[in-house]
Amino acid sequence: MFCQKYKDQLNDAQNTIFEQNALIDAISRSQAMIEFDVDGNILTANENFLKTMGYQAADLVGQHHRMFVSAEENSHPDYQKFWRSLKEGRFVSGRYKRIDKNGNEVWLEASYTPLFDKHGKAYKVVKVASDITAEVQQEIINQGQIDAINRVMAVIEFDLDGHILNANDNFMAAMGYQLSEIQGKHHRLFVKPDYAESEEYRTFWQDLKAGQYKSGTFQRVTRHGQDIWLEASYNPILDEKGNAIKVIKYAVDVSKNENTLLLQNVIDDAGSVLEHFAEGDLTARMKQHLNDRQVSMFRPLIESLTFNIQDMSEKLQGVIVSAISSSQFVSNASNEVKQGALDLSERVQQQAAALEETSATMDQMNSAVQANTENAQNASKVSTDAQKKANEGTEVMNQTIEAMNAIEESSHKIAEIVTLIDGIAFQTNLLALNAAVEAARAGDHGRGFAVVAGEVRSLAQKSAEAAKDIKKLIDETSDRVKQGSNLASESGEMLGNINSSIESITQMIGQIAQASSEQATGISQVHQAISQIDEVTQQNAALVEETSAAAESMSDQANQLSHDMAFFKTGREIKHTPHLPKKPEVKPIAAPVKAVAKQEPSANKADSDEWGEF
Repeated sequence: MFCQKYKDQLNDAQNTIFEQNALIDAISRSQAMIEFDVDGNILTANENFLKTMGYQAADLVGQHHRMFVSAEENSHPDYQKFWRSLKEGRFVSGRYKRIDKNGNEVWLEASYTPLFDKHGKAYKVVKVASDITAEVQQEIINQGQIDAINRVMAVIEFDLDGHILNANDNFMAAMGYQLSEIQGKHHRLFVKPDYAESEEYRTFWQDLKAGQYKSGTFQRVTRHGQDIWLEASYNPILDEKGNAIKVIKYAVDVSKNENTLLLQNVIDDAGSVLEHFAEGDLTARMKQHLNDRQVSMFRPLIESLTFNIQDMSEKLQGVIVSAISSSQFVSNASNEVKQGALDLSERVQQQAAALEETSATMDQMNSAVQANTENAQNASKVSTDAQKKANEGTEVMNQTIEAMNAIEESSHKIAEIVTLIDGIAFQTNLLALNAAVEAARAGDHGRGFAVVAGEVRSLAQKSAEAAKDIKKLIDETSDRVKQGSNLASESGEMLGNINSSIESITQMIGQIAQASSEQATGISQVHQAISQIDEVTQQNAALVEETSAAAESMSDQANQLSHDMAFFKTGREIKHTPHLPKKPEVKPIAAPVKAVAKQEPSANKADSDEWGEF
């Protein structure tokens, strides 16, 4: 029984050892394991550790742990302290950087566990580790990217309602705040009040809360109330379920961008050049803002702006120089126009006197011709009346002939109707005869019908006789109508001959009246033209005086224009415009008309045209 107790204890111990060995084997299969003595010398290592570090077991046993660390770490006091802690029995765990056989960095998530003897003294250290090199390298890359972003960009974090959680130094520097001044406050701190109250701004944060990404160039306000333009992106951060948990904003102050500053300098320079232009200095030029090798996104725009302002300056200089020369030319021309106007005024007065005498002579001629024209027109009127009466007689006769022809045509139609009536009477008579025959066959029953048939037959015979009488009368009437129509035709022909003779006489008188009227019209037109020329001459005299005054005013304006053009500084030599060419000599005005020879109407019209072109 006593032995059985020890057997049971031994059996329990074996089971415990078996379970522990099974646990150690399970850990060894999934983890890298290595054992050290308390001084750090390697006792053994499993396959996972050897594979992770690239060694064979023979390469490690008896070597010190320092073979896995860098020379810098080996010489650091913390390394000696690390092994003292393990030797004293303290458990150590963490993330460690180690060096494999090929000199590459290996990151291990490891625990160093001291094992104690029955006296409670540590006698060896077991290290269990997992290779997390890939995860650490990715974290290093991610952290490097975050660090790079933080070095060059302004970063700020918000909760989903827009309250500020955190911000980096770049953001603080750009906006002029300390973190303690903005943490917990709403994003509307950075926008204008009217925009903060707008529906657009509320929708902006609703979209971010729903996980929608926002990017663009945004206008914001610094602590000192100054506008700042940020090229920014608002990025919702999502959890594993795809729900937004916060918003991170990455921004760059584009107002301090090298290209933006360059463009600002160019715009300021262009404004300065235009300001010189406004002050009359056309010699101002754009500076050279780009060298031949300088790269800028605005280079094409800067080159185009510089070229256009240069081109505008050259063209403006040319226009101003031309205007100055023109003002001198106008001044010289106005003086000569003034002198020419005075000479023209004197000659116009001479022409007015000559036209007055000519107008009196034309008045006399016009009165005589008007009397002749009136007599010819009266004769033409009488002849026209006679022709009108003859035409009316001819028309009446033609109407008579047409009436006779209509009567004759109606007679023919009546004859046809009588013929139709005669035929109807014949048919009626024939029907009555047939009815009598049928009545005779009917005997006593057809006696009454026979009487009616007899009466019908009698009426048919009377109708036939009346139709014959009517036809005879119509034939006589038709013959008489033909005779009357022939006589009317002969009368119409005689009236036509008379009308033709009257028409010839009327045409002859009309031609005489027309010729006289044309002659009167021509003389009247000449008289009217001379009157108009006289009136125009008087107007010309007034206009000449106005022209003289205008020329003097133009001369003053030209002098003023020259004074105004002196305001501009062109840097170019002004070429003086030569004087106008000498005006041609004007021939003296011809003597006035004393008498007018007898002319045809066409000749009078030609004279009128000549005076009209004077």
